[in-house]
Amino acid sequence: MCATKAFGMGIDVSDIQEVYHHAPTGCLSDYVQEIGRLARDPHIKGIAKIDFSEKDFRYIRKLHGLSAIKPYQLIQVLKKLMAIYRLNGEKRNMLISASDFAYIFPLATEDSVEPKFKKLVAPAEQ
Repeated sequence: MCATKAFGMGIDVSDIQEVYHHAPTGCLSDYVQEIGRLARDPHIKGIAKIDFSEKDFRYIRKLHGLSAIKPYQLIQVLKKLMAIYRLNGEKRNMLISASDFAYIFPLATEDSVEPKFKKLVAPAEQ
């Protein structure tokens, strides 16, 4: 079986014996999640393989830089949250929508605004 990342993440087959990555994934947690698809049957042995070159890591660093949260975006989100807080009569519980913050992520698609917004506010919840 050959699968893309999106398809592979949804596979729940117990007898996968080998996972091969043509190139490194974006981060270690993704890689661990992806290789966790193999050898779910306790009676088989699984092997994870990966091919990569130095160019792959330069590409990953470039992509990471493009997707990283910028300080100005955090400031804009905080300003917007403060404005909503004040409009809401300074009540601590607010109902907000990630789409209200889309202007902060000008290169984001409609589907990617919510994950970017969550990435910014998740540390504040802790």
